[in-house]
Amino acid sequence: MILLIDDSGFARAMIRKRLEAAGFQDFIEADNGKKALRLFKKHNPRLVLLDIVLGPPITGLDTLRQIMELDKDAKVMIVSVMEQKNIIARAKKLGAVCFVPKSGDLNDLIKAVKVALR
Repeated sequence: MILLIDDSGFARAMIRKRLEAAGFQDFIEADNGKKALRLFKKHNPRLVLLDIVLGPPITGLDTLRQIMELDKDAKVMIVSVMEQKNIIARAKKLGAVCFVPKSGDLNDLIKAVKVALR
């Protein structure tokens, strides 16, 4: 199961459709950090794809921090338009396995998901 966390329904749909086309199945989705944490606790997904730019009530970095507190072995990939090096470094320090820019080639996302799920 893959948990998609993005406040943009369009972005979630685009990522999900691309992953489905690559053979991935079984998704759950959240449009904010609070809902994401509830779904993470309930379903314990194999992988989380997290947009770092989330609106209230919980930021993307706070969502990441709380996921890692729940499960230090959680696999969380950052998929975001936010490409500031300091934000990416903070996310990796909190436990993110990698960063994939939304503006990049979606094939890079597929490759990263395959690596993360090994």
